[in-house]
Amino acid sequence: MEAMRLDALCVFYPYAGMAPLWKVALSALLAAAFTLYFASRAKESPWLAVGWLWFLAALAPYAGFIQLHDQARCDHYMYLPLAGLAILAAWAVPARIDERARTLGAALIVCAMLTAS
Repeated sequence: MEAMRLDALCVFYPYAGMAPLWKVALSALLAAAFTLYFASRAKESPWLAVGWLWFLAALAPYAGFIQLHDQARCDHYMYLPLAGLAILAAWAVPARIDERARTLGAALIVCAMLTAS
């Protein structure tokens, strides 16, 4: 029996070259806008900043800023950055709704994350 190669377990995204400048600029602008918004709300809702900064810090090594291989993206490494967005959602949603809707909201978040994984 032949041993399975680890690189056969993930989808291969070939590197197609540099993204258009407008997409890079728009992405950077949106990331900066979210960062400024969450930083401005850090005093009253610290989980927003913690979740967002966790997402950015964990995503940075895998975002492809430095091209090391033929693969453009490594989506199998998204479990770590998405933990930051899970923190953000798990604390932000219940803070905005009443007690009865919290249970439903928590169940929907758990179902969505189970479906996405």
